[in-house]
Amino acid sequence: RVLSPEARQILAVQETESLHEAQFGVQAGRSAGRPYATYVLIALNCMMFAVEWSSGGSTNNDALYSLGALCVVPGSAIGWWRILASTFLHFGSLHLLMNMLGLYLLGPFVEYRLGSARYTLAYLISGMGSMLVILLVCMFMAAGGRTMATIYVGASGSIMGMVGATAAILLRVWWRRQS
Repeated sequence: RVLSPEARQILAVQETESLHEAQFGVQAGRSAGRPYATYVLIALNCMMFAVEWSSGGSTNNDALYSLGALCVVPGSAIGWWRILASTFLHFGSLHLLMNMLGLYLLGPFVEYRLGSARYTLAYLISGMGSMLVILLVCMFMAAGGRTMATIYVGASGSIMGMVGATAAILLRVWWRRQS
């Protein structure tokens, strides 16, 4: 049976939409359920924010430092545990809100595509990697005689890691379509 041009066009659109849903839909991911790892990461960040408030405030440098904020002071030793702890602390409620909004929007897509374990690992490595880069830059500046005793906190590096993971996932799908 011969299809009209309109019917062929409708079928082509349906096929494209089906392919898109198969590649990017919830069922395309490794876990078809809810993005529990994303919810746990948001909860951990919010719980740490509550601890910040109860310890003196989320903009209190002393409270943040005592909870694990990264602070590079020339000549002082840095506890390496701060590289992880600082990624769960935030300077003020707007900082927390923006990071958690980014995580809420990007996290489920990345978690579905990578699976919960690899997603969580990517989140942690991104956050810790960004804090490590900050540490190295501060050490480099201190070696050159420029010092800045500043508190560094936040999940922004982790969120940017999710942006990068999203881009990598989309690029991979694009490459496969081109083959």
